[in-house]
Amino acid sequence: MKKMAELFSLKKIKFVIRRRVTTFFQKNKCANRNNEYINKNGKIIQYSEADYDKWLEKNQLTNAKKKLIKQEIAAFEFTPLISIIMPVYRVDPVWLDKAIGSVQKQIYSNWELCIADDASNDDTIRELLLKYSRGDPRVKVKFLSRNSGIATASNEAVFISDGQYLGLLDHDDEISADALYENVKLLNRCPDAKLIYSDKDKIDMHGNRLNPFFKPDYSPDLLLSQNYICHFNVIAKPLFEKIGGFRKGFEGSQDHDLLLRIAEQTDHIYHIPKILYHWRIIPDSAASGFSAKPQAWEAGRKAVQDALQRRKIKGNVVCGKFNGTYCVQRKVLQKPSVSIIIPINNKDRYFKQCVTTILEKTQYPSFEVIGVFDYLDDNTLNLKKYFGKTNKNIEFVKSFERYVTSKDLNQAVERARGRYIIFLSDALEIVTAGWIEALSEHTQRDEVGVVGGKYYLPDGRLLHAGILIGIGDGVGYSHKYFYKDDVGYYAQTHIIRNVTGVAGACMMVKKNLFQQIGGFDEKYFRHTHYDIDFCLRLREKGYLNVFTPYCEAVFHPPDAGEPETPDEYIKQKQHEINFIKERWKAVLAKGDPYYNPNFASDQADFAFKL
Repeated sequence: MKKMAELFSLKKIKFVIRRRVTTFFQKNKCANRNNEYINKNGKIIQYSEADYDKWLEKNQLTNAKKKLIKQEIAAFEFTPLISIIMPVYRVDPVWLDKAIGSVQKQIYSNWELCIADDASNDDTIRELLLKYSRGDPRVKVKFLSRNSGIATASNEAVFISDGQYLGLLDHDDEISADALYENVKLLNRCPDAKLIYSDKDKIDMHGNRLNPFFKPDYSPDLLLSQNYICHFNVIAKPLFEKIGGFRKGFEGSQDHDLLLRIAEQTDHIYHIPKILYHWRIIPDSAASGFSAKPQAWEAGRKAVQDALQRRKIKGNVVCGKFNGTYCVQRKVLQKPSVSIIIPINNKDRYFKQCVTTILEKTQYPSFEVIGVFDYLDDNTLNLKKYFGKTNKNIEFVKSFERYVTSKDLNQAVERARGRYIIFLSDALEIVTAGWIEALSEHTQRDEVGVVGGKYYLPDGRLLHAGILIGIGDGVGYSHKYFYKDDVGYYAQTHIIRNVTGVAGACMMVKKNLFQQIGGFDEKYFRHTHYDIDFCLRLREKGYLNVFTPYCEAVFHPPDAGEPETPDEYIKQKQHEINFIKERWKAVLAKGDPYYNPNFASDQADFAFKL
């Protein structure tokens, strides 16, 4: 019994350690260092080297797996020629040799390697490239007479290619032995694919693998905020040629510029949630951090700004809080009236504090506040007198139930005068002066459903940075209880990105879209999860939901000693929680498209699935 108790205690300790990943900061020797996103104030999600080693052991490509892959390849109906494009310039021959070797080790054999040497003027490199081209007819080499830069060299490599698809590989990196197989496997399943990307990690000079980047599925807003797609990607050659290939003037972020232009031509973009690319960490390489190539950050900003101009989006792009990130500041057009609907759930003190900060901080020119109170609230008359003296754009509507319900919110929308609706918790205290602008710059977009902001507890612990589905057997909050200044997973709490849903505690939507979708489902979700259900219905209709960190608020939890919630109310909420699991069972089972399946799904903390 004593041994069993000790074993149970040990497992419990391991679980707690795993769940406290945010405490593994720079003082620890960690694998997931996200160097390109660190600044002097930032903390990052990190896992011990042992964690990733366990993941690698579980997911290693064994001989048995390779045998099965070969059998599967033999059954493929579609076996296209894949042209690997590799620009070369003054690279250490050791790394070049390993890069070429990783292509020759591919299990899928219908490939060619197209290399353009950008006038390296190095006999060792020249001899190595000639050796490979003479020894393997699939290796093509072109030597440029003068140095023209990585964009031109890459295009020159494409010119000598014959494949239907292009795979991009840097001269000092490696691809996994199953990289091409996984891409062709997807092409057999999805022949309409025009861009395929996969996950990556880093590899040091000793061959150790570390710092994995498990990416989300295609997120157009995230691609504007950072080049999260990067490597490894496979592109349909006709599309590459249509957009004119790589462009000079974006060196250091030429891939980001290319991907943005591809995304403007097609939405047939697929993600393989497997690590197929190993980014080499060597001195002066971007893999060692953006500080090694600071010009790349500015080149990326320029690429995003150029994308806005092509898309006829009025706005400006600035470098983000962390290296390699960008903030797209869209111009708010027309600035239509906004109705802020606030359910008064925590009595007058919280509502008074919430509205006071709105009136003090808000710069937006035209808005109204609608407070929705329950029929037992005796303090509303005092609130009317208090705010009536200072602002005529605050009104109150009464619920006919003990607690404010989704039906009450729907009715408040009906009487709202604004073209945009903001649902806001009375427990929130607004922090950013431009909070309405931050929300409305995305709400005004035709393709966007709802937009949500970032809010946290008074001690700085995050409560909301977007909602994830398929967490546990229901929903979860991304980065919950991480600190607001932490970098988080690849800076996701500090950049604009697409999410499956946002919480109704801070949600903006067009009034006409809200009504078109049918508003909140007041029949099945009276008290809870009506916001999640609404977000999922929007996604079902093809709308994008957006999280922005540029709308910030502090959430004040209810004081201790509040009256106990009636059992009947608790039972009703639990019934609604169970019902959303049933209604969206198939969607929840697929997991969240913005949360990689290589993460454990019991909590939204980005822990590896081991």
